[in-house]
Amino acid sequence: MNPYEFISQFKKYGKKGGFKPGLERVKKILSYLDNPQDKVNYIHIAGSNGKGSTAAMLTSILKNAGYKVGTYISPPLVHFNERFKINNIPISTKELEVIVSRLEEIFKDPQYDLSIEEPSFFEIITVIAFLHFYERKIDIGILEVGLGGRLDATNVIKNPLISIITNISYEHAEILGPKIEQIAFEKAGIIKYGSPVITAETNKKVLKVFEKKAAEKNSELIKFNYKKEAEFIKKSLEKQIFNIKYENNKLKHLKLNILGEHQIKNAGLAIRALESLPTKYPVKIEDIYKGLEECRWPGRLEMVQRDPDIILDGAHNEDGMKRLVEFLNQNVSSSKKIIFLLSILKDKNYKKMIDLINNLENKNLEIYITANKNERTLKPSEINKYVKLKKIKSNVYPNIYTTLKEMNKNLVEDDLVCITGSLYTVAEARFYIYLLSGGGLENGQEE
Repeated sequence: MNPYEFISQFKKYGKKGGFKPGLERVKKILSYLDNPQDKVNYIHIAGSNGKGSTAAMLTSILKNAGYKVGTYISPPLVHFNERFKINNIPISTKELEVIVSRLEEIFKDPQYDLSIEEPSFFEIITVIAFLHFYERKIDIGILEVGLGGRLDATNVIKNPLISIITNISYEHAEILGPKIEQIAFEKAGIIKYGSPVITAETNKKVLKVFEKKAAEKNSELIKFNYKKEAEFIKKSLEKQIFNIKYENNKLKHLKLNILGEHQIKNAGLAIRALESLPTKYPVKIEDIYKGLEECRWPGRLEMVQRDPDIILDGAHNEDGMKRLVEFLNQNVSSSKKIIFLLSILKDKNYKKMIDLINNLENKNLEIYITANKNERTLKPSEINKYVKLKKIKSNVYPNIYTTLKEMNKNLVEDDLVCITGSLYTVAEARFYIYLLSGGGLENGQEE
């Protein structure tokens, strides 16, 4: 069987049966694979925003330090295989075929007792990640939580080197709970006995939850406050330069080509994690400088074109949109027209996201509303009803390709386009921008 066909038969989040909290299914399957997750040292990352950026920075630094680093992320930006990378190189289809053939054997052979409910798509790909990283003999793995933490499939690992919880915001309330403390409790579920946990969260209610869980697990809670421990030197639409405390020193003039003040938080979390690594993982100062400067994280405040400027940002919830708006307020001239290409998923609070856009200091706004190809995409007409209430100029188109073509007809050199609302929106738009700029789509036909 084609490996992608085998994997896609399992239900994704958003479909009935696509979200199944609990670890018993993953543990059962992994037990038949000799528990590869127990044979690799991992850094485990949870949080509402910033997981992927923090993982990317850690990967880049540790790779520069000479380690073989496995990174598991979700969702991928362009291709499925990007979920499983070793030193930033995605798994090959051939490697995937070998792993999937082993999984097929487990599901078909009666000698394996799979008296469990059918696993979800995310549970299956998490098993693939653990097996791939073990068989490739990585030095260190970085795991991004899918949803929540306590009952997430990645949480089968027993003793991570470090746990990181980036921040907490109101998301997936129907699953994690309507109160911020309940969401924090689920995220804190990744804290393990004796392993340090690092966070950039400052909300006192959230920190109280973390402190209680850390005390229960005899885990050191390390708090990173970037406003006190980091210092901006320079920022622009190309890069940002900053200082940050590291051990007993100050790292001066660190360069980061990933934009947005919030990325300094993520860089700080990565640096605090390096401080907390066991002595068997030494990292030199120059590895930090080079790793951060070389780090790339596509689709997050990514400038893909100049004059007119086009920025891609996967802001997929209220907190992400707040950070995007802060960045635009700080870096974009009031003389520029800001044009949003927007597609949001059904389970997000799209009204609050629109409110934040409407609060931009620059009031020369226009929104192109559309639908990405994800099954959970919210109907453009639903978004447009609320946009109209806010009296923002808007246009509605059925898909991203058509939207880009129509939008391009009206752009002038001084405009700034911001494509956002979901990583699925960004990934799809990024693909079409590349094709349209290179003539990859002939006669206006979408692939």
